[in-house]
Amino acid sequence: PTVRNGSATDEEQEVFKKRHAERGLAILDIPADELFTATKVEIEPPEKAMVYRSIACAECGEETMETRLRVKDGQMVCLSCFEGYDI
Repeated sequence: PTVRNGSATDEEQEVFKKRHAERGLAILDIPADELFTATKVEIEPPEKAMVYRSIACAECGEETMETRLRVKDGQMVCLSCFEGYDI
């Protein structure tokens, strides 16, 4: 019987809850240097992202990155205004 699949008795569930709480509190008492390992690493920074201009949505006026706009009835609109639009 297990708590996860719902086959544990009420008593077993209570024992589980008590042990779970005790273990959770015990972790909080462990000094950080025993609980975690910090290691200095050398990494290459990622390439800079492409920057695109912002254009106001023709419907709501929201400034939206050019690549995220869609054409709706010949107008450039943001994804929120385009959503549900029948092509």
